[in-house]
Amino acid sequence: MNKNITLVGTAMSLPLYELELDVDNPRLISDSHDNSQADLASTIAIKFEAIEVAKSIARNGFFANEPLIVIATSDSHKWTVVEGNRRLTALLGLAFQHIRDGFYQKEEWEKIAESASLSKDILIPCVKVDHRSQVASIIGFRHISGILDWTPYAQASYIAHLIETEGHNFEVVAEMIGKSRTEVTNLYRNFTIARQASSSGIASTELEGAFSLLTVAMSSPHLRAHISAPTGREVVPTSTPIPVEKINELGELVGWIFGNNDTPALIEDSRQISSLGRVVANQNGLQAIRSGTATTIEAALAAIEAVTIDPIEKIRRHLTASLNALRMASQAIDGEINTSQFIDVLGDLEEELTSIKQLLLDDND
Repeated sequence: MNKNITLVGTAMSLPLYELELDVDNPRLISDSHDNSQADLASTIAIKFEAIEVAKSIARNGFFANEPLIVIATSDSHKWTVVEGNRRLTALLGLAFQHIRDGFYQKEEWEKIAESASLSKDILIPCVKVDHRSQVASIIGFRHISGILDWTPYAQASYIAHLIETEGHNFEVVAEMIGKSRTEVTNLYRNFTIARQASSSGIASTELEGAFSLLTVAMSSPHLRAHISAPTGREVVPTSTPIPVEKINELGELVGWIFGNNDTPALIEDSRQISSLGRVVANQNGLQAIRSGTATTIEAALAAIEAVTIDPIEKIRRHLTASLNALRMASQAIDGEINTSQFIDVLGDLEEELTSIKQLLLDDND
């Protein structure tokens, strides 16, 4: 028996001036804006490079086969765009002077707007739905598993919205967006950790921009243990994932990964996350980075080896490293170098070498 496909929404054309950005857009949750339309547009323009969309619209027009999805507002003459806020920002920036006045790259926006000559009355193709829950799964799948990827932070933020605001459980959300339950719970946990850090006065803006680093860090059992973070299976919706007594450790971890006002980050890229886990799990390594005696991952690993390595092997490694350094110095010398400036250093080297020889000979007597 044939089964009819359910059609969602009603196609319509709406004037641009009746369309509003979505103040409840979970990707834009931030303490940095006041939810005014102009401020939301400025935020979207910066975070999601709406200027590139504006250039395309000015050059090619707005394609009718990419309608905005809207819901009615309490104002009978306004519609909230629940899908297509980046495109709407581009349209608003092209059509309204007061909107682009608040944009970064204002001069470039002015040039694009002049070439587009877009009227506030222009009719925009839209699809009206009765409420946003009708298209939640479509939006989630499109931007998380589909071709129009959101950033990892935006994906996690939307998952949190579906769980905490829409009231769905992990299994339902996983089915809605085309991800496994484990992927959903992990993203939700990482988002709530970032949110808890921010509310505790710990996180910087780097946490959002480089959210994938936190995701990699939470795949390390040692780093999770350091802050007592739950596994995906242990995550409880709407709860704060990190115990209060571990907030200081959370602050440490954020600082090691992203840096803070006082010191730069301990790691340089995600490939060092596993090494950071090894350092944190070792008491000597942990002490080295906490005290500041080790300011790089390499130095922290060296601090671990300095305690655990056999003394004879330690001496051999130091001597081998010194020999290699001397060979590199020898290769760098050419006939034009003024050797007089190195006389003191060479004298120190000879003295140290004599002392080492004597120490080793005394040990063998």
